[in-house]
Amino acid sequence: MLKRFIILCVAVILSHLADAQIMLSESFEGTVFPPAGWVILNNGLGNSWSLNTLPANSSAGSNSMRYVFTSAAPANTWAFTPAIALNSGDSVNITFDQRVGLSLYAEAMKVNVGSAQTVASQTTTLYNNNALTNTSFIQRFITFKATTAGTYYFAFNCYSPADRYNLFIDNIRIEQPLPYNAAITALSSTNGGCTVSSAEIIVVTVKNAGTDTISGFPVKYSINGAVVTETISSSINPGASLNYTFTTPADLSTTGVYTITAYTALSTDGDFTNDSITKVVEHIPGGLFVKAVNTITPIPDNSAGGAFSSVTFCGLPTSLSTSFMIDYLKIDSLQHSWLEDLEMYLISPVNDSVLISSGNGGDGYDMTDVFFTDTASTNISTLTTDGIPAGFYHIENTSGLMALNTGQNPNGEWKLRIRDGNAGDAGVLYKWTLAFKYGTAVNENTNNDSDIQVYPNPSSGDITVRLKSNKEGLQVKLINSSGQVVYNEIFNPFLSSFKVNRPDRGIYLLQISSKGHIFSKKVVFD
Repeated sequence: MLKRFIILCVAVILSHLADAQIMLSESFEGTVFPPAGWVILNNGLGNSWSLNTLPANSSAGSNSMRYVFTSAAPANTWAFTPAIALNSGDSVNITFDQRVGLSLYAEAMKVNVGSAQTVASQTTTLYNNNALTNTSFIQRFITFKATTAGTYYFAFNCYSPADRYNLFIDNIRIEQPLPYNAAITALSSTNGGCTVSSAEIIVVTVKNAGTDTISGFPVKYSINGAVVTETISSSINPGASLNYTFTTPADLSTTGVYTITAYTALSTDGDFTNDSITKVVEHIPGGLFVKAVNTITPIPDNSAGGAFSSVTFCGLPTSLSTSFMIDYLKIDSLQHSWLEDLEMYLISPVNDSVLISSGNGGDGYDMTDVFFTDTASTNISTLTTDGIPAGFYHIENTSGLMALNTGQNPNGEWKLRIRDGNAGDAGVLYKWTLAFKYGTAVNENTNNDSDIQVYPNPSSGDITVRLKSNKEGLQVKLINSSGQVVYNEIFNPFLSSFKVNRPDRGIYLLQISSKGHIFSKKVVFD
């Protein structure tokens, strides 16, 4: 019992040791602004610091601190941290993430330190930049060493000229350097793909973030829970980094998703928050006709480059033509507060592109379950007001998705590019889907005299498949939007009519193969 108590006490002490080094951590995720202990002061005629709640303008979580311009007056707003108690000779590291709304309008800010939450007391400037133009978050790093014991307050001062735009600050952290702190800063391995081997090399970058030299400590990696442990025998000086290559390779040869985590195990480590890093790698299975991309891709406001999200296909037929083509592109979930700002392209693995939509939807909000397919009768370009409802649309390019039927190889990385062309709004892409189909055997849009009928469609129960032609055996598959085969049946001898059991609600691809011919059709279960 005593031993157990001692172990518990040691664990608690170590936990407090790690926590004690972090003197302030603020990402503005609370509903109250300013956060407890902070003071916001406006020392000019411009606006004050305020709370941003749009995730696209936040680097950590959903919120951040922002300054919004006024056209007539320059900024002079201050955000004072809570009190930080320091002894003489104590050093602290201050980091924060910063970005601006538009690169054309440079913002200005500085970080000061003083003895009170007043402008007059902020006598020491630690950071000053009057030409901030980065529209993606950059982490800024500064240091401060106390010359006398006392209470200190750090202040973030925006002093941008009048008629600028937006300045965002997030993820503010103040911490004291630790004597022993081994941090994993990078994990290098295969990025996945169609061909991944049983001997993939794992490399980690270990940084000595403490003040004393470290050596002779374990370093590990795990793949889906299986752990490999090795030892770093080399010395790493304070502030230096070491790239360590594991002698034991990783077996990623089976198709699927792998979670690779690398971490250090320095016994005297005083900060456990930076000991590990994780990477997800997919060994992509071949032959999937439908793949959904679950992602959180910010769509930056008024950005020339825009946002990109990608999906990789393997094992498809090697040529896009009327025999094998794109079936549909689906925007499952996209958040944006002004759809007319958006321009959207689909880019093939050989960098051919086709315009999906540009300037449509008016001042509508968001897109959910929006399908783009060549068989749709409504062109997306006709939706100039009131948003874009869920449904089926022809892409803006009048040739349709078949404009990419140039004989190019569809295997590889497909990209969806979304660009916001006007100032004032940003957004996030959460999920999209790309699907292919065969186009040679049976025309799925013909009338009841076609060889194959599927009904009812949509269906709230089972579906019936009826075949009029006499064929020798057939294979039937039902594939969901993630590319998983949820129904797979071989009928031999041939059956002219059969039922397919209802799966979960959603949109599926029905594939029927017989004597080298393949029929494919979208089936909706509601």
